[in-house]
Amino acid sequence: MASGPELLRADDTSDGGSPSCPTAPHSDGSCPIAPHSDGSCPIAPHSDGSCPIAPHSDGSCPTAPPGARLSIAILCYINLLNYMDRFTVAGVLPEVEDFFSIGDSSSGLLQSVFIGSYMVLAPLCGYWGDRRSRKRLLSLGLALWAAATMAGSFVPPQGFWALLLARAVVGAGEAAFSTVAPTLVADLSPPGPPRSRALGGFYLAVPLGSGLGYITGAKVKEVATDWRWALRVTPVLGLLALVLLVTLVTDAPRGGTETPPRDPPDPQRVGQ
Repeated sequence: MASGPELLRADDTSDGGSPSCPTAPHSDGSCPIAPHSDGSCPIAPHSDGSCPIAPHSDGSCPTAPPGARLSIAILCYINLLNYMDRFTVAGVLPEVEDFFSIGDSSSGLLQSVFIGSYMVLAPLCGYWGDRRSRKRLLSLGLALWAAATMAGSFVPPQGFWALLLARAVVGAGEAAFSTVAPTLVADLSPPGPPRSRALGGFYLAVPLGSGLGYITGAKVKEVATDWRWALRVTPVLGLLALVLLVTLVTDAPRGGTETPPRDPPDPQRVGQ
């Protein structure tokens, strides 16, 4: 029977590997710690006899698909644009009120209609994302909010209702992306530290994008002397993001980097 420290080292994944293959795979993709030919484990098995380092059913190790890092970087960039677009209006809100001759109660509806459509459509987008192409849904959502934001910048002074409608459509587009994109980021990253870093970078865009939205709105309004130009920045950047999304992002298979579940450590076995 292997000693306690040996068992702990065998199960350790602190170096960034996954539970089923804590070391790098061979050049042919096979796992260097696959079970023996007779099915026995190269280290002490779990209490039920299962191997704690079993690879996938085809003998391969769970690894990230090709182009995963670039795909994750593009998704993080799009998430940054999402939050920039969400808060750009807030940076020019006094000018919006003057342009449409409205008060605070009416201008507050801009965020209310956005949140309302976002809340209603997010569950539907999640349902679709679990059953259809996630990349197609992300592309549709990105194109939708970029087009709606650009259209809202051309609304005349007497058409405040049209700007409200545009912000509701923006909420629908961002609901599609924010609901589905994190699942794609997770499937592009092996479990453990790589996935944690990927999701951490994705959600870092929330505070960064929010702050940049305020800054962009205020600065562009000062330079262009027209608040409507502030709404035209993120759609242009969104068009670039859409091209990158369609051409470069990998639509990873659901659960492709997951590993077989492991039993919790057996205290009696570890202590031997």
